[in-house]
Amino acid sequence: MSEAFDKVWHQGLLLNIQQILPPNYFNILQFYFQKRQLVVKYNNSTSQPVHMLSGVPKRSVLGLFLYTLYTADIPQSQNTALSTFSDDTAILSNHSNPITASANLQTHLHSVEKWTGKLRIKINEKKSKHVTFSLRKGNCPLRIFNQTNKYLGLNLDRRLTWNRHISTLRKHLDLRKKNYTGS
Repeated sequence: MSEAFDKVWHQGLLLNIQQILPPNYFNILQFYFQKRQLVVKYNNSTSQPVHMLSGVPKRSVLGLFLYTLYTADIPQSQNTALSTFSDDTAILSNHSNPITASANLQTHLHSVEKWTGKLRIKINEKKSKHVTFSLRKGNCPLRIFNQTNKYLGLNLDRRLTWNRHISTLRKHLDLRKKNYTGS
């Protein structure tokens, strides 16, 4: 997601909170969002307070919790698996027929696209990737990349051999050892 924590639309978040949490939590969080204001200080000048209509605190337990509530109704599918961590999302499609796997993935992607529009979430296209993992020769209809990709700190290659990940870790450890020992 693009600028995920900054762009959390408060009204959309409150609708989800109202459906998920007990009323007393909704009331507390509604009051919290009604009182959030932005003030800019520069040198000796201070701007007038402006009511914030979007955004949750970054790098905080509350921000992560609120973002999770905001995205709790992300579309699911019986034909794909969805995995999320904070503002990273992976949709996985597994099928012996690559055309069926691609169709299942495309259907799920369309539903997520509609959902992001409803919640005013913008997908970061520069960080979005499609990766096919297969031991078979030939191409998957959606193949975009034929390289290693990094996801949640793991270097993944097309055949899931872990060779690239282990090699990268080894180089990193060798560099740290060299810096530590000075040799």
